[in-house]
Amino acid sequence: MIAEVGGLLAEGAPFVYCYYEGLDSVAHEYGFGGYYEAELRVVDYFLGLLIDLLPSGASLVLTADHGQVEVVGPPIVLDSWN
Repeated sequence: MIAEVGGLLAEGAPFVYCYYEGLDSVAHEYGFGGYYEAELRVVDYFLGLLIDLLPSGASLVLTADHGQVEVVGPPIVLDSWN
């Protein structure tokens, strides 16, 4: 992903959008323990690489499609809740 973004920036792309699913996938698969913390470090590393690739005057916008909340107890299924 980093190499592809770098190539697009080098070609002068005015806008580049990329999505990294690693953190979300790890949270769903393993929860919020050590694997999650390790993946946060990967995300931090990738962001550092992306920032280094940005041309002078460029902006980086970072968003998330949702947050992560650890849920305890059984789920409540709203269709069957009265």
